Amino acid sequence: MGCQGATSTPNEPHARHSGLPDAQAGESEAAWATWRWLFVALLALELLAFSLPTVEWQAPSLSRWANFLLAHRRDLLATLALAATATVFLSWPELSFELRREETSSSIYRMERYAWFVAHLLAAAGVVAWVAVGARAVSGPRVLAHVWLSAGAALAASAITCWCLAFASADFWSRWLRASTSALVAGVAIGMVGCVAGHYIREIPPLQDQTLLLTASILRWFGQHPIVDPTQFTVGTPSFTVIVGVTCSGLEGIGLMLVFTAGYLWFCRRELRFPHALILLPVGAAAAWLLNSVRIAVLILIGSWSRAIALHAFHSLAGWALFIGTALGMVAVSRRTRLWVGTTLQAETRSSPKPADAYLVPLLVMIAARMATAAFFPAFDFGYPLQAATAGIALWCYHERLKTLEWTISGGAITLGAIVAVIWVALDRGASAGTADRTFAAGLDSMSSAAAQGWLAFRAVGFLLIAPVVEELAFRGYLLRKLVCEDFESVPFSRFTTSSFLISSLAFGLLHSAWLAGTVAGMIFALAMYRGGRLSDAIGAHAAANGMLVLYACVTGHWSVMG
Repeated sequence: MGCQGATSTPNEPHARHSGLPDAQAGESEAAWATWRWLFVALLALELLAFSLPTVEWQAPSLSRWANFLLAHRRDLLATLALAATATVFLSWPELSFELRREETSSSIYRMERYAWFVAHLLAAAGVVAWVAVGARAVSGPRVLAHVWLSAGAALAASAITCWCLAFASADFWSRWLRASTSALVAGVAIGMVGCVAGHYIREIPPLQDQTLLLTASILRWFGQHPIVDPTQFTVGTPSFTVIVGVTCSGLEGIGLMLVFTAGYLWFCRRELRFPHALILLPVGAAAAWLLNSVRIAVLILIGSWSRAIALHAFHSLAGWALFIGTALGMVAVSRRTRLWVGTTLQAETRSSPKPADAYLVPLLVMIAARMATAAFFPAFDFGYPLQAATAGIALWCYHERLKTLEWTISGGAITLGAIVAVIWVALDRGASAGTADRTFAAGLDSMSSAAAQGWLAFRAVGFLLIAPVVEELAFRGYLLRKLVCEDFESVPFSRFTTSSFLISSLAFGLLHSAWLAGTVAGMIFALAMYRGGRLSDAIGAHAAANGMLVLYACVTGHWSVMG
C-alpha cells in the first residue's frame, strides 16, 4: 500500500480541476478510497450470499442450456469470481496505477457515483426478488419461465455494471482493460481451469483412511495401543475415541495452507527465488496434513486424561493455532533458506531487526500465551498470570527501542479514558455478561484466599499496565499507521485517515468478546492519540479506562467488564 496523501506531478492538474484546496482534495481522495474498499466488501458479501445453496430449479419447459445454467449457476459464479481475482492479481501494477489516477478525480464525479451505487442496490434487490419468485416462474408456462430467466440475467448484468461505475469511472475501466489484455486472458483461463479442477477435486476420496493410519502411528510412538475402525472412521484409545470426519481429515487445512502459500508467493515474489519457491506449495500442504494428524493424536491423549479439556478447549483452539504456527514457521524458514531466497535477504533477515517487532511481538506473545492457557483452563482463566508475565518480558526485550517514544500523558487523555469506561459498562450488560460474571466469581471461589488475591494482583497489573501498552503499540502504534503508509514509522501519530481509523478500530474491537464496545473504545483511543500527537496519550486513555473498570468490577461484582 502506498503512502496516502503523497502528490505527484501527473496528478496536480486533476486536483486543480476539482476546484478544491490541496488539503481538501487530499481528504476527498482518501475518503473515496475508503468507500471504494467498502464497495469491494459489499460485492464480496453479495457474491457469497448468491452462491449459497438454494432451491434447485429445473424447468422442463426451458431449453437444455437454460437448465444447465440454472443447475450450475454457483459453479459459474465461482468461476467468474476466480477469473476476476486472478486478473486483478496479474495486473496489479497497472490496476494500482490507474486507481491512483482515479482517486484524484473522485470529487468531480462524486454525485454521479452515488447515483450508480443506489442503482446497484436497486438491481441487487431485484435479483433477490428474482430468486424469490424463481420456483413459481420455472413451474409456469414456457413463456413465463423464459421471461423470468432473461429478467434475472438482465438484473445481474445491471447490478455488476452499476457496481463497476460506482467503483470507478468508465474511463478507468477502459484504460485498465486496454493495459491488461494479457492478464485478462490469463485470468479467464485460470478461472476455467479452476472450475474444472474444483469439479474433479470433489471426486477425490477424502484423506480419512490415511489420517486414521497416521494418527494411529503417532499414538504408538507415544506408547499407546490405538484402536482403529476404518468402517466407522474412528481412532483412539480404550478410554477416549474420536470420529475423523471429512472436515477433520486434513483437506480443509491443506486448502487453507495452499491459499496462504499462494498469497505469500505472490506478495513476496520479488524476494523469493523462482521456480524454487514453488516447492513451498506441496511442502505447506504436506505440513498441514501431518500436523492435523498430530492434533488428533494429542486430542486423544488429552481426552484420555480430561474429556472436558479435550472437547471444550483443545479441540476448538488447536486447529487454528497449528495453522497459524505452520504458516508463520514456513515464512520464517523460507526467508532464511538459500534455496528460496537470495543471500542478501538472508543476511538482512538475520541481522536487521524489523521496525514492526517492538510493536507486534508483545501482543503476539500475549495471544499465544492466552491460547495455550485456554487449552487447559477453558472455564476460568487461571493462566492469566502467565499471560501477563510473558507479555511483560516481551515488552522488556524491546525497552531500549520503546524508550525513544514520547511518554507524556495529557489530562485530556485521562478524560477520554473515563468516557470509554462509561461506554463500555453501558454496552456490556447483556445476558452473556451475567454468565461471565458468575463464571468469574465461581473461579475465584474455587481458589484459596491467598491464591485468589495473588491472581487478582496479576490481573490488575496486567489489565492496568501491560495490556494498554501491548494493545496500543499494536493497534495504534503499528496497524493504524501501517494502513496510512508502508513505511509506518514515517507517519506522525497525529495523521488521520478515514480508512486507517475505521479498520484499526474494528480490528481492536474484534480482539475483545464485547466487540462493539471494543470498536468504540478503539476509536476514542485513536482520537486521544490524534489530539496530542503521541502514542502515550492513547496508552494513558486505555490505562485510565481499564483502571475505572477495575474499580467498577470490585464494587459491583460485574467482572465481565474486565474481559
